Order: sequence, then structure tokens, then C-alpha cells
Amino acid sequence: MPKIQAGTVQEHREQQHTRLLSVARQLLITDGPRAVTPGAVAKLAGISRPAVYQYFDNGVALIEHVVLDDFEDSIESIDNAVDSATDAHTRAHAYVNNVINQAASGMHRTASALTGFPMPDSFNQEIAQLHLKQIEPFVRALRELGVNSHIEFALMGGLVETGVRLAEAGGDPQRIIDGICAQIEAALATKSPTAQ
Repeated sequence: MPKIQAGTVQEHREQQHTRLLSVARQLLITDGPRAVTPGAVAKLAGISRPAVYQYFDNGVALIEHVVLDDFEDSIESIDNAVDSATDAHTRAHAYVNNVINQAASGMHRTASALTGFPMPDSFNQEIAQLHLKQIEPFVRALRELGVNSHIEFALMGGLVETGVRLAEAGGDPQRIIDGICAQIEAALATKSPTAQ
């Protein structure tokens, strides 16, 4: 039986859980979702495969936990950045700044790694809801700045999505941020902000 390297059994379990997710995240990013199996995670984590099954039923469960955790971290980071802004303009800019820097740091790589990989419908639905929550501060700021058409929201969101891809590909985050914000400000120049 492996020696517990923690003050309590609960602490040990929490450490093991965190370690397994860290290894699964590494595998997902470097080798893709098909590489995330209990056996592969066990080998990299230095524990037995049966021990992995004490925490996760299969590789898909590992992937789900990794990606959902990363989404929650992303949303928390966005909310903290936007909450410190003083008006709709600065909230929109804070959102862009935060999301592009997240992409540049690799924070979105786990979700990107799932492109084209079949995941359970329940997971896809949860990710869709989290994505709406993720972009909600940006949508709310744009609405306050006078944007009220679905097409305009889609176009401005497309600017951010393109910026994310550029940042993930190694583009200069600050240049990307400045370019997106300049395009958004140009589009907003003819708008009348809604009453607060």
C-alpha cells in the first residue's frame, strides 16, 4: 500500500486528485484526447491504474474535469478583471485584454484540443452554458454601449475569437489587444450608449 504523503487521508486524496488532473491536462495538450487514458495517466503520475479508478471512471471523465476546471478558472479571471473596470468601455477593454492574455498563456489549450473529438452530449451542453457565461460580461458591456443587433454582437465576438487564435499561435498579445479594441471603438463610434 503506498505511503500517504499528507497530514490526513482527505488531504492525500485531494493531492492525488489534483496530481491526476495535472497529468491528464499535460497529456491532453501535448498528445490529444485519445492519449488521456487511466493507464497513461497512472504511468505518468507514478501510481497504479486501479488507483486512478478510485477518482475517475475513465479517460473521458478525466478530460471533462480538466476542461471544466479550466473554463471555471477562465470565467473567474474574466469576472475579476471586468469587475474592477469603472464603465462599459473599460469593461469591454478589460474583457478583451483578459481573454487574449489567457489565450497567449495557453489557458484555452485544453478546450482547443477537443476540436473534432466526440464528447458526451451532457458535457457539450455544459460547455455551451459555460461559454455563454464566459462571454456574458462582454455582451453586457456592448449592450450598454448601444450594440443591439445579433449581427453586430457576432462580428465583434468574431474579432475576439480571431484574436484568441492569433494569440494561441504566438502573436504579440498587446498588438492583438490594441487592434481588437481599436476596431471595436471604431464600430461603437456611431452608437449611443444606453442609460445606466
